[in-house]
Amino acid sequence: MDNASDSDALLVNLNAEKADLMTPVIVFLAVLMCAGLVGNVFVVIYYGFRARKSTHSLFICTVAIYDLISCGISIPFEIVDLRLFITFEDSTACKVLRFVNHFAAIGSICILLEIAIDRFRRICRPVQKQLNHQQAKLACGLSVVVSVVYSWPTFVFYTSVPVDVRSKNGQTVTGHDCTTTKEKEYSVYLLVFNFFYMASFVVVAVILCVLYSLVGRMLVKHNHKMTAAKPTSEGIETSLTDDTTAKTKQTEKVTSNTGDKPTQQANHKTTHLDRTTVKFTMIMLVITVVFVISFLPFLALLLWRVAKGGYIVDALSDSGLVAFQFGLRSYFLNSALNPFTYGFFNSRFRDFLYTMVCVCRRKTSGINDKTIGSLERMLTDMTATNSDF
Repeated sequence: MDNASDSDALLVNLNAEKADLMTPVIVFLAVLMCAGLVGNVFVVIYYGFRARKSTHSLFICTVAIYDLISCGISIPFEIVDLRLFITFEDSTACKVLRFVNHFAAIGSICILLEIAIDRFRRICRPVQKQLNHQQAKLACGLSVVVSVVYSWPTFVFYTSVPVDVRSKNGQTVTGHDCTTTKEKEYSVYLLVFNFFYMASFVVVAVILCVLYSLVGRMLVKHNHKMTAAKPTSEGIETSLTDDTTAKTKQTEKVTSNTGDKPTQQANHKTTHLDRTTVKFTMIMLVITVVFVISFLPFLALLLWRVAKGGYIVDALSDSGLVAFQFGLRSYFLNSALNPFTYGFFNSRFRDFLYTMVCVCRRKTSGINDKTIGSLERMLTDMTATNSDF
């Protein structure tokens, strides 16, 4: 009985040491969680309720929902996992944690791929039939199905694994870690599972690179044409739009007066639509690049851990273990940084945030209803325009 009590006390002490060692990782995750929760809530409000209905607002809102799942469920679970570094004994909680992590990440990948395809079709194939709002909803629903299909093996391969932990004085106790199973009969399947994940990631990354390369090339060519065109020239103009249906306008303009008002309005509208297209494409390109970069360390370390085998903590120094834990959670960067990307490229989203903050501050400060009503009307007018950018 005394031996059991001594072992339990030693295990608790060893776990406390590991948890303290993981403090930098926990702080890092806590910062990402707070930033991601606040930022993505505003993204959902703006693109889900304030912005006009379009395919791109629906896609951005869906990505933000996946990011909210990561920041609101996955990251808190990960912090708990780090605090219970060698005392995580609940296998069911472990399986649910890993499933949610995979589900949110894969869902985001699916939406980013769908957005890239939509961008390619609208910009490089503007005269073809485009994705409408209803089809975009179906595409977002398909991402949920794909995420579940890709994520369900986590219920098989992840569990609370018994591990032997050695103290500094050489005494060994048995703890539990939430990780992939170490049973030999699953080793081959686990290797295939992780290799399939890596292969899928590489294929999707290549597709994204190719599609955005073609889109970027087309935008550069179009920009050159717009720059070379003269207001008085006679020709055909094609407007690249972000509406729920593709709108390709062919306008033959024959003018003799450069001050003709309808011609100036048409040119302004075309330039405006092109600017909107470029901005949205740039937003999704940056988000895609950040996603790929943030996901690479996680996948690489995952494969290395499977190939290495055994209890990985024994093979690493304290600093190496901290770096390893950072790398395993690198993909959370994407979920927290996305709202900042929207804010950097989208001036209307920045204005929306500023107005929302002002409204909240006025209400908490007890400013009169007239002032609050004026700010709220300003917010409504700002987000009721034809462009979200």
